[in-house]
Amino acid sequence: MYTYIENGLYGPNIDNKKDVATIEELLTLCKAGEVARVISPMTGYLYGTGIMEESNRRSIQRDFAANRFKDFQGDLTVSAYQFKTHEWLRNLIENLQEQGPLYDDSDYYQLEQETITEFVIDELFYANIKDDEFPDLDREEIERVLFSGSWHQGDLSPIEYWEYAQMEDWGRSVYMEDKAFEKLKAEFLERWANLPMGDTSN
Repeated sequence: MYTYIENGLYGPNIDNKKDVATIEELLTLCKAGEVARVISPMTGYLYGTGIMEESNRRSIQRDFAANRFKDFQGDLTVSAYQFKTHEWLRNLIENLQEQGPLYDDSDYYQLEQETITEFVIDELFYANIKDDEFPDLDREEIERVLFSGSWHQGDLSPIEYWEYAQMEDWGRSVYMEDKAFEKLKAEFLERWANLPMGDTSN
């Protein structure tokens, strides 16, 4: 379904969203003056939306001028005039609705990695494992251990912490099973024990 904001007497009737089944119907309504703004699919920024919507939103805003897509009640929208005038814009909206939910795959996976990283650093390590067996590290030191590269015993790649975490499909909630967390914690402690934390040159 394609969603639009109805055209009222004094502009967009933002409290009255309507749906139509096809993009051809939507185009007809735009030409008839019944549409104020067309909502871009999968770009909502409301409570409960996932990183898919966030990725679509930030990628579209990255690629187009600010006056092309405007926010109305948490959704990115385009004017009816732009929708009926620009075929490429209709194609973009149709592709998001019909072909697939992602505007930019690479941005989505980047955002997924950012979300997992934030979860691992802030919600697991920094918040929950300040106990007798774990060193008292600040956030910067935790990042140095996770992302450490070369050190005195040779080259090291970053700890592949993302392999321990799982993410809800198209959501934004990250979780890690207890066994996976214990394995990650053990790998982290081993790396920390061998990393010269006093040397900030790396």
